[in-house]
Amino acid sequence: MSTLNRLFQIFNYYFAVCFAQFKNYFSYKFNYGVKIISSLINFYIRYCVWAAVFSHAITIPFINVNSYFLYVYLSTLISTFISSDIDLLIFRQIRSGEIAINLINPHNIQLYYFSFSLGKSLTNLLFSCVPTAVIIMLFVDFSLVFTLEKLIFFLLFVICGYVLLFLHDYIIGIVSIWTKYIHGLRKLRTVFIMLFSGSIIPLDLYPNWARRIADILPYKGIYYLPISKFLLWKPTNDWCYHLFIQICWIAFYFFLGNILWSLLIKKIDIQGG
Repeated sequence: MSTLNRLFQIFNYYFAVCFAQFKNYFSYKFNYGVKIISSLINFYIRYCVWAAVFSHAITIPFINVNSYFLYVYLSTLISTFISSDIDLLIFRQIRSGEIAINLINPHNIQLYYFSFSLGKSLTNLLFSCVPTAVIIMLFVDFSLVFTLEKLIFFLLFVICGYVLLFLHDYIIGIVSIWTKYIHGLRKLRTVFIMLFSGSIIPLDLYPNWARRIADILPYKGIYYLPISKFLLWKPTNDWCYHLFIQICWIAFYFFLGNILWSLLIKKIDIQGG
């Protein structure tokens, strides 16, 4: 019973961190109105560009105009949900000295920041992602057909992609302890994810050499894999294989994050505070 009580207390602590961030971000209601508008503009621009491309009778294997608009739609929703900027938070805490509070508290640092990130992402999901999805579907008929199996695997891929991206950004935040600067790393990270995750253009349209690079890197599991398989662009008999690869990347980033935290915490030089 004491073990169960301990687990319950741990759960309550991280749930409280998550809920506190949920309430904190929810207080900025105008911000989510702006996010909805920016997501709609982003979708509309990409919609117009690719409508013009397909209007010139360009044929792309496995992809028609309706399925590509669905790809853009789902990519827009995923990007709205997974944004957390946890790397920037860690960097700012190091610069301000607030990181010292986390060093003396007896909690798991990864779970703490994950709870922090999840609070923001859930707020994005409820107050930005869902309204954006509903508004777009009111004006665009996608003729979306899906099965329960496709939906379950899609959600599993999105969850794994979210965890992977969090751990990736968490590591960037930790490395800023050493580099004393993060904006260059964030720009590099953004470029790699934009190019090799399939968030802007499906990887099917890339040349062979670029697809090979994308296959080596873990980013395609964030956007391309869940969306392309949900739309049946790719065979669905290897769902479990790709999920396993994603879980392996998550495990790698998890242990790398722990190692870097242990190594770099000895070198921390808190500025201010």
